[in-house]
Formats: sequence, C-alpha cells, structure tokens
Amino acid sequence: MARFRVAQIGILHEHASGIMATAAHFSKDFEVVALAAEPDASPERLASFHQKYCPPECKVMSQDELLALPDLDAVFIETDMRQLVATAMKAARTNHHIHIDKPMGSEELEPMIELVRECEKRKLVLHPGYMFRGHATFEFMKAAVRKGWIGEVMQIDANMNRNDRDQHFRDWLATYPGGGMFDFGSHIIDVVTDLFGAPDRVLPILKKTRDGLMDNALAVMEYPHLIATMSCGLNINPVRRRFTIRGSEGFLEVNPIEPAHSGYPLFDQKKPAVVTMVLSKDNDTFRAGTYDIPFALEDRYIDMLRDFVKIVRGEIPNPHNGDYEIMVQKVILACSGYLPWSK
Repeated sequence: MARFRVAQIGILHEHASGIMATAAHFSKDFEVVALAAEPDASPERLASFHQKYCPPECKVMSQDELLALPDLDAVFIETDMRQLVATAMKAARTNHHIHIDKPMGSEELEPMIELVRECEKRKLVLHPGYMFRGHATFEFMKAAVRKGWIGEVMQIDANMNRNDRDQHFRDWLATYPGGGMFDFGSHIIDVVTDLFGAPDRVLPILKKTRDGLMDNALAVMEYPHLIATMSCGLNINPVRRRFTIRGSEGFLEVNPIEPAHSGYPLFDQKKPAVVTMVLSKDNDTFRAGTYDIPFALEDRYIDMLRDFVKIVRGEIPNPHNGDYEIMVQKVILACSGYLPWSK
C-alpha cells in the first residue's frame, strides 16, 4: 500500500516536533512532503526545526502553497494553540483531512463548533491529538470497563503531573487562564468523557505556585454514581503520571502511564507500561485475582497516527463523531475554569 502523504502546518505547538519526528521516523508508513510555519515563527526557528525533525524530502513553503499541493492525504495542524482552529479551518476549506493538536486550541467553544461542522459538511476526518487515544494501556482499560469486568465504576483518580523548568514555556502557558488543566489535563478529561459521557457537574479548582501559571489544578467530574478527580500539578523528576479506576468488582491502574526517564519529558521506551488489574469475579477472559499486564510503548504518537490513517482510508470507523468532539471540548473548558458547566 502507498505511503500516507502528509504535510504539517506549525512548529510552535509543544507537540509539533514529536508529531513530525514520529511521521519522519516511520517512513514506511508516512511520506512527509512539506512544512509550513506560523506567520510569527522566526526564520531561524523554522530552519532549526526543519533540520532537526523533518526528513530530507520535506520542503519548506508557505501555508497557501502547502494547501495547494496535489495528492495530499492529510495535514497535521501543529501551530501555537491559539492559531490551531483558524489554521485547521483553512485546511478544511481546501478539503484536507486534519490531525489537529489538543486541546483544539480555542478558549471559546463557537469557533471549534464551526470547524467541526465544516468538516462534517465536507466529509473530512477531524482527528484531535489527545495522547491516550489508541494508547494500548487505555484501550485495554476502556475495554475492561465496557465489558463490565470491574462492575460499576465508582471512582476515577488521575493525574498529569509536570516538571516545567523552562521559564519561557511557563510564561507562555500562563497567558492561558486554564493553565495546566487546559493544556495537559485535556488528555485525561478525554478518557473520562469517552467512557462516561457528559458529567452532571464539573468543579474546577485552579491554583498558582511560584509565578503566574495555574500549575496546581484539580477538576472534579460528577456522575450519578461516579466521582472522577483529575489533577495537574508540579512534580520533580522523574514525573509519574497515573490513571486509576475503582469499581464495585475490581480495580484498574496504570502507574506510571509512561515509565519515567531522566530526560523529562521523554519516557523510557525500554520499559513497558503496566496495567494492574484486580478482579473479584471470573469473566470470559480472566479468572478472579490480581494481574500485572505489560504493554510495550513503541512511540508516544505512532498508535494515534496509525489510527488516523486507518480512519481516513476507511479501514476503521471513526470512534468519535463531531458531537463528541464538541462535548469533550466543552468539558475541558469547564474543567479549566473558562465556562460554567451545563449539559
């Protein structure tokens, strides 16, 4: 099968280098043909990004030139967060499938709704880059919950701890009132929303530590019989992130989500992620007992991007429709203090 032809707009998003490097590394799957930067990106930064992360055949050009290329399968949108939605709309209006980084960029809901509806009208795939979509450990835990292996879920406790030592990055993120919960918490909010839908109530608690960044945050999502608590706070190296699900008949936890690495924010790909599962009853696959189930982590983004390719090619259905993407963005905004929650 022919390689998937992609181009990337944006070098300023914190995941821009990771997405490009993944696509470039897995060259048997992806053909990266072009890169365009944001209007406010410096030529020096663009040249450095291209040299470090792009394959030799990837050409630098303007956004308009990139969107006019023939035979592109899709465009990765990796701009600074506030430019994500407007840039993706340009790609949609030129009939390109879109992988867009999180958390869909907009601090207001309406522009994101317009993007979703434009893609629906044109029958385009809109694929947000929440880290745990396609992640092997989360796919296993979601399946276990949906199959009823741990009974009725009563509690979820998750964190996306950080160790942001780069003051330039902290100053930039501090311009977002939602801070760490808006940026990093979006990944775990997506998991909870995918499993349980819209909550009955959302409670955001956002605090600062040493500067203007809201880097000590807690969000509570309340359901009829479930309380989900998600935190995003400062943690020294090595960072350990976890996701815990407690049910009436069992327990699931991945801790850490990614094995720690001294070179934060990298993770140790030589070590597996391990899901601990406790079952009080037999099911059709496992007997009652305690299990530690390892999952190899090939690359942070490859499963996400491979799923994107399969969705674009029609090999698998898109598990998330436009209404879901709107709902999860609304929940993220509520958990980050941007808007009061209402169903």
